[in-house]
Formats: sequence, structure tokens, C-alpha cells
Amino acid sequence: MTGEQKQKKQWAISLLLVMLYFFALPAQAQNGGGPIEPNFAAYYESWEFVFEPNAISYELPLDPNILTNYDHVNQKLGLDQAMELISQNGFVVIEHDFGYFADHDDIVSPYTYLREDNI
Repeated sequence: MTGEQKQKKQWAISLLLVMLYFFALPAQAQNGGGPIEPNFAAYYESWEFVFEPNAISYELPLDPNILTNYDHVNQKLGLDQAMELISQNGFVVIEHDFGYFADHDDIVSPYTYLREDNI
């Protein structure tokens, strides 16, 4: 390829890039209005989420004798001190040191422990 052919090829590529850049700009930017900011809200379509809650209900206070698996969970987690709150609210939030987890930032290991102990 001669020097003149190489120069023509470079000129053609440059012209092509300028044309691509020009045609890729939004119309407002081409008319001197500056670049258009992305506006994803223009693509949003609202929708209505309709559902009917159908969770199984239960009466409070709970009768500890009808709680499935309570003895097993109590044996593993020591829930006796929280039984009054369980009965009154239907649930309780307790602090429990799972003991053997060295990394306290690991949020998966406690759930693995609970699954392996059938809790």
C-alpha cells in the first residue's frame, strides 16, 4: 500500500467516525441544545399490584402445647425464658451466640447451623 493510499484510508476512516458520532447524537444535542441526560423514568410504566393475603391465622395467646417442634427448638436455643413473649406475640426475637462461628460477619453459617440441627 502506497503512502497516498494509506492517507486516503485514514481520511475515510476519520470521516466515517465523524459521521457515526454525528448520527449517534440525539436530535437535541445536534441542534445545539447540549447533551441529553439519561431519563429512565420515561420508560417506566406503572402497574397495580393486587393480591389477597391468605396466611394461616392463629389466636393469641399461643398455647405452647400445640407448637410443633417446640421442645426440639427449645432444647437447641433455650426458649424457656422467652415463652411468655412467644405466647403473647406469636414470635420472639432473641440473641443467640452460635458459639463455634469465628467469623461473626458471616451471615450464612448460622442458617447452615439451624438447618443442620433441623431447627
